[in-house]
Amino acid sequence: MKFKSLVIFLSLFFVDTSDAEPNSTQTIKAIEAASKDFQTRVIAMHPPSGDYSLLRDLDSYSMGIAKTPSKIIVVFLVDKRLGIIGGGGEYTLNKKDAKIISFKGYE
Repeated sequence: MKFKSLVIFLSLFFVDTSDAEPNSTQTIKAIEAASKDFQTRVIAMHPPSGDYSLLRDLDSYSMGIAKTPSKIIVVFLVDKRLGIIGGGGEYTLNKKDAKIISFKGYE
């Protein structure tokens, strides 16, 4: 729930009815695409019970976003308050269509 709130909160900065940046919608779509793919990956990687089961939830990750002229980079890092070192991943997405170009998992 916290993660969905973050996406909605970020959308307030990217979407404006009068003079919205043309790439704002694509940035939001890229965040959604990366989030959905990452959720699928972490559910497949971590068991539903045990010490690492909390890593199946996107709320266990911090997210960062960066943009270049042609790409959007979305990074997920395990929240350091969980006391787990490592984990997460980095997505590179096409800025035009928000399609995933590559994924690099963090150990």
